[in-house]
Amino acid sequence: MSHANELAVGAALPPISLRITRALVDAYGELADDYNPIHFDDEVARQRGFPAAIGHGAIAASLVFAMLTDWLGDWPIDSDDLDLVFVGPVIVGDLVTAGGEIEAEEDGAWRCKVWCRNEQGKQVIAGTARVRRERIPK
Repeated sequence: MSHANELAVGAALPPISLRITRALVDAYGELADDYNPIHFDDEVARQRGFPAAIGHGAIAASLVFAMLTDWLGDWPIDSDDLDLVFVGPVIVGDLVTAGGEIEAEEDGAWRCKVWCRNEQGKQVIAGTARVRRERIPK
């Protein structure tokens, strides 16, 4: 865990990774009641321009939340803010890594660039998190 007095603009946030397995996508689909065949049927996904079935975007987005929670101890609270954009598909079987870096300090908060990338290094989620400095462990 990074401490406030060790951080500066350009500092990396501690990354975490998750393999998007068929079992994970099946479980999420059941939990979310989302049975869109693009997530379960490779042929349907190929017909829509993907190389194979794709994971639900919320699975990859949850990895950003998990990374921030690992770093801060909890997320979100009070003045925290997170803005995410889905920029590419996560293919079932991909290893996805969430990471980030501190871009700036403004108004008592760190503005952090956050992302998820697949194992080929392609970004699948891009975003910005704003975290009040006093939330960083001392």
